[in-house]
Amino acid sequence: MIHFLLYKHWNNLFSSQSVELASTGITGIYGRSGEGKSTLLRWLAGLESLEGQIEFFGECWQRSVRTQTIHGICATGLHEDWAASVGNAESAAGAESAEHAESAESTESSSSLHNQHSETQACPALKPELRQLGYVPQHSALFSHLTVIENLKLAKPFPNPEIASLEQLIDLLSLRSLLDRPVAVLSGGERQRVALARAICVRPSALLLDEPFSAIDEGHRHIIASQLKIWAKKLPVILVSHAQEELGALCDKVLILDKGAVVAQGQPGDVFSRPDLLISHRDNAASILMADFLEYDHNRRLRRFMVEGQPMALPMDSAHWDEGGQAAEEGRVALRLLHRDMILSRGPLTGTSLRNGFEVTVLALHTTAESQVLVRLGLGEQKLLARITQCSAEELRLSEGEQIYAYVKAVSLVTHADALSPPMY
Repeated sequence: MIHFLLYKHWNNLFSSQSVELASTGITGIYGRSGEGKSTLLRWLAGLESLEGQIEFFGECWQRSVRTQTIHGICATGLHEDWAASVGNAESAAGAESAEHAESAESTESSSSLHNQHSETQACPALKPELRQLGYVPQHSALFSHLTVIENLKLAKPFPNPEIASLEQLIDLLSLRSLLDRPVAVLSGGERQRVALARAICVRPSALLLDEPFSAIDEGHRHIIASQLKIWAKKLPVILVSHAQEELGALCDKVLILDKGAVVAQGQPGDVFSRPDLLISHRDNAASILMADFLEYDHNRRLRRFMVEGQPMALPMDSAHWDEGGQAAEEGRVALRLLHRDMILSRGPLTGTSLRNGFEVTVLALHTTAESQVLVRLGLGEQKLLARITQCSAEELRLSEGEQIYAYVKAVSLVTHADALSPPMY
């Protein structure tokens, strides 16, 4: 189990965001440029100095203890429960649904902790080389004057179980033809593959990856994504990405960063459909929908899926076939649905070009500052957001708990396999 608390200062208010990560699985970090995603990753790696606490499988990597005034009360080394309650209060601010009201209620129960002082002792930050991490920064950090194989052989293995041998990584990441080339002549995607191989060669206790797919071609992206899921069964992986569909396809948990603070965390589908978060109010905001691939309809040039027992079809093109002519999609697929592309109706629509319609339940209504309404919808166990005008919401007379229909154009849906969506800023 990985546990960390990152302290933040907001107008003299001392608060802490508490995060717990499982011993395996993939955790995504999402936020706009400049929100502190890379800084958080570097702090976990021991390369950045921030105030907070890090506990890695019971071992203290850092514990900052300081005195700070909170609402006129002196608190020294805040108790973890108090830290978690403040984090819950921040993430629940503005929430109108019953689901998020529970987080707000937990803040009230923490009032008794205001006068408590923790007995926790300070723990100096553990040196980076002692954390036994595999870290891949955005710009690879390879030695440009050395060849690929010389860079890989510099990796000194930690005393942890081997995830993959050097020979396996060379073949898996298609590096054999690059081994004798100087790193200086490699493309950005080739450098990222070499950096990932080097990070695995050190036999890490955890993997920290900063935008690992940003320059990698689609073919290798699918291979690496599939391999990451396999590696994540043996160790925790923390991944920074701007692509929502990428996080939805890969991650078990997502952290949302805003001004350096973790403001929300949870499963990708739940987090990206929260109307109280600022990320849901942006023009390119989207929900994540998980669909089960069924088949290719070659006659109609469609890909057919099932979503919570309801059918869905998307256009098919050459992007969905690998070099051997095999289907690039199978199993569960993550799709990105822009909130602005959702069409709501009180009844089924006919005589239109819309192909995908779902019976959904209205869970919550959230009015934005732009005279628009974010409608949170339940589709089976999944959550979606639709953005409509306030006028449309009034004419539809939507209310929580009622059943309506949600439609989306097939050509507007983007899957992780499409690799067509730009970075989400």
